[in-house]
This record gives sequence, C-alpha cells and structure tokens, in this order.
Amino acid sequence: MEKFWKWEEEKLNTKLDVDFKDMERSIKPRHQKYIKWYKLYNGTIAPEDMRDYGANLFINYTMPTIDTLVSRVLQTLFRQRPYVVIDPKQRQFAQNAKFMQSLIEDQLDNKVNVVEKWYDLLLETFMYGTSLPFTDWRLEKKTVKQWKDFKVPGTNIMLARYPIKKELRVYDAPFYEITDIFNVYVPSSAKDIKDADGMAIKNYITPAELKKRAEMGIYKNIEELTDENNPYEEIEKIRQEQQGTSDSVSQKRIKIITFYYDDRIIVQANGKKIIHNEENPLFSMEKPFDRVMWHPMPNEFWGKSLADAVESLQLELNTTRNQRIDNVSLVLNKLFKYKKDADIDPAMIISKPGHGIPVDNMDDIDSFDIPDVTSSAYQEEGIIKQDIQYITFVNDYAMGRTTAGTGDETATAVRNKTESSNINFNTVVMMLNATGLKPMYDKFIKLNMQYMDKPENIPVDTPNGKETTEITQQMITGDYGLKSANPNFELPASKEVKRQELGYLFESFTKNPAAAKYINIHAFMKKMFTLYDINDYDELLIQQEVPAEITDPNSQALGNINEIPQEAGVEQNGFS
Repeated sequence: MEKFWKWEEEKLNTKLDVDFKDMERSIKPRHQKYIKWYKLYNGTIAPEDMRDYGANLFINYTMPTIDTLVSRVLQTLFRQRPYVVIDPKQRQFAQNAKFMQSLIEDQLDNKVNVVEKWYDLLLETFMYGTSLPFTDWRLEKKTVKQWKDFKVPGTNIMLARYPIKKELRVYDAPFYEITDIFNVYVPSSAKDIKDADGMAIKNYITPAELKKRAEMGIYKNIEELTDENNPYEEIEKIRQEQQGTSDSVSQKRIKIITFYYDDRIIVQANGKKIIHNEENPLFSMEKPFDRVMWHPMPNEFWGKSLADAVESLQLELNTTRNQRIDNVSLVLNKLFKYKKDADIDPAMIISKPGHGIPVDNMDDIDSFDIPDVTSSAYQEEGIIKQDIQYITFVNDYAMGRTTAGTGDETATAVRNKTESSNINFNTVVMMLNATGLKPMYDKFIKLNMQYMDKPENIPVDTPNGKETTEITQQMITGDYGLKSANPNFELPASKEVKRQELGYLFESFTKNPAAAKYINIHAFMKKMFTLYDINDYDELLIQQEVPAEITDPNSQALGNINEIPQEAGVEQNGFS
C-alpha cells in the first residue's frame, strides 16, 4: 500500500486538511477551558460577568497558589547538580557517562537556559494541566566579516589586509522550547504521544521568517506563497488585552501547520502548499515532544489543571468578598423608605457625614435595618481558603505566611501539617521528574550521540575540581539509564521544628554525661548545620585529634568503648 506522504500535492493537502479539522474539532472545547483558566490565573473578570451594581472585585487566590507550587518545584528540581544522574548500564561506559553528564549540564545552563524554560513549563502545566515541550537539534549559521592578513612568507611583514566573509556556527546544540498549549492539536483517540497517529502544531510567521527558514534549508517551494489575512486567534486577542496592547495591522501572515508522525514530518502553508515533506531525521524515530503533567488522568491524554480544580472555590471567594463589601456599603450608606405623599426631595436622601434630611413629620421617613454580616463573611472566606489549600496542599506555611513558634499552633501541629503537605508535594515533584526532567535528559543523550560532530570544550568534574576538557562524540557514546538526583523537598516551617527538636535533644544529652559519651558530637553538629542549609560545615567544624587515652581500648575516659551498643550507630572511637 502506497504511503500517503507519496501522494500528489492536491490529494495530500486534502488528507492533511481532514486530519487537522478532526483534531481542531476535538480540541476546541478544551481551548475554551484554557481561556477560562488563563483569565482565572490573571484575575480577569469578563465584561459579561460584571455586575451592574455593587462590588466587582476579583480576589486572586489562584495566582499565588500556582506561583508557590512553581517556585517550590523549580527550587527542588534545580537547586543542585546533577539534575538527573546519567547511569551507565555497563561498566565500560562509566567514564563516558561522566562526560555526557558534564556536556548536558553545560548545554542546559549555557545553551537552553533550562531554569527559565522550566519556569514557563511549570506555569503552563499547573495552569492547563499539561505541557508539551519540544526537543530537537538546532544548527544555525551566520556569515560574518573578518580581517585576513597577508604577510611575507616566513616573516611578520604585512603585505595587505582584506575583509573576508566567514561562516560561523552560532548555535549547534540541542534545542528545547515550551510549545504554546493553544497551538497543539492531537487526535481525540490519543492516550499518549507514542500511540497518537499524529500531532500538529499551528503557528503564524511573517514572509521574512519564511524566507529565512528556506535559506536554512528547512522549507522548500515557497515562491508562490504570500502573506494572507489570517485573523488573530481568540487567545491572541485576550493576551493583547491582558498586556494592554492592541495590534490590528499586522494580521497579514502565513499560517504554518506542522504535522508530526513517527516516521514523517510534513509542513503545510496556508492550507494549500506543502513546503516540507521528509522522513523523521531522528534515529529514535520518535515525535520530538514530551508530555509533562503534575496530575495525570488515567487513560486520558491531558492532565488535571490546578486552575480547574480551584475554579469554583475561586468564584465563591469572589462572591463572598463582594457580598461583604456590598453589605458594608449598605450599613454605612443606609437605604431609606419614605411616604409617597411626604414633602421630601429624593435628591436630599443621601447618607453622609453632617447631612440632614428636612421632614414635616418624623414618621415620614425611616431607614431599612441592614444587619452587619462582616464577621460571618470573614469566617466563610477563611473556610473557602482552607478548602483551596486542602485541594492544592499549598497551605499558609508553604506560602511563607506563618512560621513555627508564632500564632496559636504548637510546634507538633505545625510539623504534622507541613509533613503532610511535603508528602503530597514530593509526589508532584516525582511525577514532574518522571514525565518532564528524565525525558528531557533522554532526548539530549540521543541527540548528542547522533548530531555532535565536532569537539566541545566544557568544564568536567575531576579530583582537582572542574577542569576544561575537550569532549568528542566518541567520548560520550554508550548505553545509559537515568536516576533521580534531588532529595525530597522540605518546607521551612518543618525544618524550623526539626531544628528546635534537635536542639532540645542536644541539650538533654549535654545534661546527661552518661548518655553523652555514646554520642558522635561531630556527626551531630553536621546534622544541625544541614538543617540550617549550611553545606560547607567542614570549614566550620574543628577537626579534633583523638586523645591517646581514647584510642586505648582499656581506657575508661569515656567508659568502656567496647561496651557501646551497636544500635547507638556511632563509630567505636566516638568521633567521625
């Protein structure tokens, strides 16, 4: 059976149009949800939802909740190197694994700017439930002018100097980009990237960008293409409004739809011209995307959105706050009733300091009794926020609003709450590590082994510290696995409680010499420094020499050392 990508252009265009319309039809309802969640995060009230009277406040609790999770995850995943450990599957690749580790870390920091990219990725993941980062190899060249000196052979005598053109590689490394979730289209039957029949990415580019890509050899047959009046997508208009900008001029652009199949990549321009139709260049024959989720849903392609999880509670919080403000307004600015036949000018019925309303009879006018519900409204608002914290496990301690030792809660209560939050949060970190960080490393490994064609000078860890080493493709070839590198996250409040408890424990030992002789003081202090996030404790601790009498097994200076129980967990000399 003939492969569809071998069809003549008109027939192939028809198939691509049908495929894209099917994907567009299935994804459109989700895009409407994305717009709603985008507004929820930004605290935007749609014009149709504005009330004609009363307060119209948006008490944005969604943004700080998501931002807190983004910050915590980012610090947990990238606070120390390596971010992921490259593990050789065979001993012969042990040294190569170290070179690959150093190469990828250098690329992530200096080429990709991975922390900045992952901030966007995490924000997109929590806001919309899923992020689809794109990973590929990018080679960019640029022609520059340089001086060329011509000298007398064998001497430094200058004959002439001429400017010459020289082509340089300005970028030659893995390329990592966070795909705009609004531009991604997948079949409704897809459960994962691997089993998806195909994926499509829609973008708009200018004729200048189209020409540039053609010069790079990416696109072909662009001669007949012109920019068309492609109107802005709904999300583009909303983003412009959010940023306070508007652009009604530059709508003329070229619509590019890139179709990704496991073994083929096809690019369609303006729905009628095939400008790229080639075999998937990757040796792995995989689609160049990862599916990153913090909360996967079984048998579904899209993960759970945190904005979706708190949407109803966020709207309830807005309603409660606006109702409380309306109530305060009515209490302060009373509503009056007066007799229809009374000689009262309605314009005079104003509630303000120093103002009076002239009447002939005190019974001609009266005010409505509006009860003050401020106290109950505050309680209701607190319950709503607790419900949001319960769903997102982002409590006040996670947001840094409360610390142990303040307020009415005991240290034990603080620790129980923070440890419960830590367990849930660390599960999220594990999921993001499994769906995002490890797949990114896996693609970088494959890309480097396939495309690296010239030596790279990068810093490599050695016994003498980091030393710049020339790395070649042969030095990174191997068969590797991946292991998580970062420890679990711990909230500051939980650390503070542990510091207090360790301090009490240390104090109790110092007051009991009989028990103190079984304690490794050096190791105890290291643990204390670690809880204060001080890792260079070796510079702070005095390296004491072991007294001669302690090395004598018959010495009674610290008791009979041979009688120290093994469960004490210390070395036989009592020192580290």
